[in-house]
Amino acid sequence: MPTTSRSGSTTSARPDRAAAEAATDRWLASVPSEFERPFKPSIDAFMHWRPHILRYFEHRLTSGYIEPLNGLIRRMNVNGVGYSFDVLRRKRF
Repeated sequence: MPTTSRSGSTTSARPDRAAAEAATDRWLASVPSEFERPFKPSIDAFMHWRPHILRYFEHRLTSGYIEPLNGLIRRMNVNGVGYSFDVLRRKRF
């Protein structure tokens, strides 16, 4: 089902990687020059992680399930005595 983006263009509800790359290229090109300096750290971080971010549009997988588990293990590690993070991670499975 097509949707309308903030720019007014009609896009697919589930864009593929090529569409996502084109959209990010348009977004980066649209950053006004007066905002380039203040947003440079964010843009640099995005450019560094861009391949990984765009990979989502190929496989539709995220680490959203694993991250809370790792947080739980880290809390167990803080509260536990004598266990390393690696040991606790192995015990999780």
